[in-house]
Amino acid sequence: MLESGGWITRLFFIIGSASALIAALILLTTPASAGVQPAGDANCDGSVSSLDAVIVLQVDAGLLDRAPCHAQADASFDGVVNSLDATIILQREAGLLATCRPGQTGFTASLTAVDKVTVPGEPFSLTFSVTNCNEHETTRSYSSGQIYDFIVRDDSGELVWNWAHGLAFLQAIQERTYGDRQTVTYGVVWDQTDNDGAPVPPGTYEIEAVDVGCTLPAVNECNLNATIEVQILVPPIP
Repeated sequence: MLESGGWITRLFFIIGSASALIAALILLTTPASAGVQPAGDANCDGSVSSLDAVIVLQVDAGLLDRAPCHAQADASFDGVVNSLDATIILQREAGLLATCRPGQTGFTASLTAVDKVTVPGEPFSLTFSVTNCNEHETTRSYSSGQIYDFIVRDDSGELVWNWAHGLAFLQAIQERTYGDRQTVTYGVVWDQTDNDGAPVPPGTYEIEAVDVGCTLPAVNECNLNATIEVQILVPPIP
């Protein structure tokens, strides 16, 4: 896995040396409609690369008002274009998202974190990816407006935090169709607090990401999930 420090160094180097290229892309590229380009394709060129991450970071820093394909730049599907989307874009380019094995069918899921070990107060950036491994479009059904959740449990298995806690979702069945080999990504940042907003103590935590739908036409592959362990270290004594 790429280290976050290396990403930051790489990105700022690219930002400093590619400003003219980015400006030219904005002038010469015609934005595609949302849903046509892959998630993370901020410059509308039909692929996802580190250049898209640079554009996203410039939007986040206020250096650009919008990305050429602004809706597609929101790789985390949270309605905001920011550094979390840049992280997901780089993870996609590095091949860290869910991928299909040769001959695999159905869906596959993967959960990644920029860092799995950190100190108290440092947030964990999490990326959940779901890939359709069928060689055709496949539909999943959801019982409400909620598509996914991120769940944190302590080493005793007790629920500590979940992304959907306190959120309201449209109570209506909806369906989403995924293209052949299409990968969809969702990202959140866990700030090391519990569902009451209190900081959690150092220790080992299991994080689970889950797609809460089921695959159609037969109801199967319900609650696709992936898990990782992360560790919060005891801060060093000064």
